Amino acid sequence: MAGVDSPRLAFLVPKTYHSKMKTLGSITFAILVGLLRAYALYQLWSWFVVPLGAPKIGMAHAYGLSLVGALSSSGIIYKKQTEEEELGQKALMVAIPLFSLGLGYIAHLFMA
Repeated sequence: MAGVDSPRLAFLVPKTYHSKMKTLGSITFAILVGLLRAYALYQLWSWFVVPLGAPKIGMAHAYGLSLVGALSSSGIIYKKQTEEEELGQKALMVAIPLFSLGLGYIAHLFMA
């Protein structure tokens, strides 16, 4: 019979709590990355597409377009990732919109 000191019982609540907090953290991270991607799209659209005669878009439209882009280019990872791989993937999810925004800003400076 398993006692209170049993690893099966002692870590049951912390694992469940950790799992819920990790899920909540992942959802929060996804929302924040989505907003970052939307801002980058909004700004790039304003710099490069509006001067060509397209209408301006707001953040809501940019967010929706960002979701369309993410949906069309997403890939499902079937293997379990290590924490290091997961952290690297999250870093890329933040770095790519920031890098695009930075390069877009530099290109915008050269526009006449």
